[in-house]
Amino acid sequence: MDLTRELLHALPDLPRWVELRSHLLEGTATVEGEPSACVVRGDDGAGSPQLFVVGKPPADLLTRMLSQSPAELLVPPESHEHVAAILGRRGLRADLLTLRQPLPRQAPPETRIISSLADAPAFPPELEEELRAALRRVPLAVALEAEQAVAFCYPGSISESLWDVSIDTLAGFRRRGHAMRAVRAMMMLMAGRGRVPIWGASEDNPASSHLAHKLGFQEADELYLF
Repeated sequence: MDLTRELLHALPDLPRWVELRSHLLEGTATVEGEPSACVVRGDDGAGSPQLFVVGKPPADLLTRMLSQSPAELLVPPESHEHVAAILGRRGLRADLLTLRQPLPRQAPPETRIISSLADAPAFPPELEEELRAALRRVPLAVALEAEQAVAFCYPGSISESLWDVSIDTLAGFRRRGHAMRAVRAMMMLMAGRGRVPIWGASEDNPASSHLAHKLGFQEADELYLF
């Protein structure tokens, strides 16, 4: 059994592992070390590589992986003190929230599900690269105002039973309920595929946590970000 398969077998499908499991399942992960103490690089080619810590990997392995290229480092709570001692600084806590109330029965108004680039609306320049990369992998929920696409939601990561909520709203259209409509539309689609949403909100982004709670999410787990 190779390291990827061993790690998939060893790690349960929990909120803290949704991004890591997504890379392992998609074949975009490189595992260094042993399944019980390793560093995993996930790179889907979209320009935002990630590093994941499992257990307590050796300091030289972690620093070598970090030195190869800049990447976000995601660390579970049980590994945080170990990594903080190696790096000489503490990570930023991110709460992982799960949905704790029933989904709406009907799709929200003025939303569309986009499944291919051929059907995509005009994307704003600041989000075009991100949204086009996402749409090559997963569906995209779009909230509209006067036929303009103003909020976008897609599964940033997908495991066997979970998906990670990625949401963007144009600056001039925030606090109008557009993000909530886009998220609800995507939640309904993914529920039909047997997957439950996970919402990650770092401690320096209270607006994200506030929106998650309005949608019915509650804290269930946590990670640390470096």
